[in-house]
Amino acid sequence: MDTNEDMITTEELNEVLKHAKNRKSCGLGNLPMELWKFGGNELKIHLLELFNKIINKNQMPQEWETGMVINIHKKGTKSKC
Repeated sequence: MDTNEDMITTEELNEVLKHAKNRKSCGLGNLPMELWKFGGNELKIHLLELFNKIINKNQMPQEWETGMVINIHKKGTKSKC
């Protein structure tokens, strides 16, 4: 059984967002980190509710289990990419 100690606090969320890097590639939802960081308190409240609901139910959304890896050619022969 989950306790309040397991729940993510507003302070913890703000601290994580404060240290998250900007200008990184988006996930499959195509939502940039800047949206989460600077989207305002209303968005942070919903995000916090979502994460705590995931903790309470001990179940992550199935969509979050999917990832995409794309090779990006930077230099050298493209055939080795």
